[in-house]
Amino acid sequence: MAKEDHKKIIITAIDQYIIDAVRSIRLNLDLSQKILSARLSSSGNTSKVGQAESVATNHKYTDADLHEIAHIFTDEAMKIKHHSGAGEYPLDFQTEYTLHDFYPKEPLPDILVVKSKNIMISKIYPTGAVGYLIEETDFLNDSRTTKEVTEEVNRLFEKKWKTTDLGSPLDRAVVKGDLIKTEPPLQVTYQKLRLGNNS
Repeated sequence: MAKEDHKKIIITAIDQYIIDAVRSIRLNLDLSQKILSARLSSSGNTSKVGQAESVATNHKYTDADLHEIAHIFTDEAMKIKHHSGAGEYPLDFQTEYTLHDFYPKEPLPDILVVKSKNIMISKIYPTGAVGYLIEETDFLNDSRTTKEVTEEVNRLFEKKWKTTDLGSPLDRAVVKGDLIKTEPPLQVTYQKLRLGNNS
């Protein structure tokens, strides 16, 4: 059995908030850690975002990083808005980001916290919820119906989404190669692509 006593990383509450905000928006915009890292780094570093989000490192974002991330998020959101069907995203779907979007509206206490991986539930969309299931859970290791996926994300994120809200994000994950889909006449299900499965 592997040891799990790695040292807890301590960061400021504001740094934790910023990491959580970037992560929640990144998932909503359907950007992987590697893709955002590559677009953020002129050197092609594909681990910068993963290091910032990891509880095993003390990496965090600088204001220069956040400024560049805001530009990347704006570009991505505009593409999504342009190519999305009506009703796929909420009416208040944000298409322009600035540094201020990663900071809290009210001041946070000046305290240190144990670095953790969080999602801002109030800011998550169905696309972000599907991304979270793929990145962070084993839920989609087994075949799941859209109904099962909907029930799971509603439980995790305290939402009341319908199965119709999750269909497009699940199908986009199939197109990206993150999930495989069984088609009729079989029951429609979604599952993570297993390593070594080339079908």
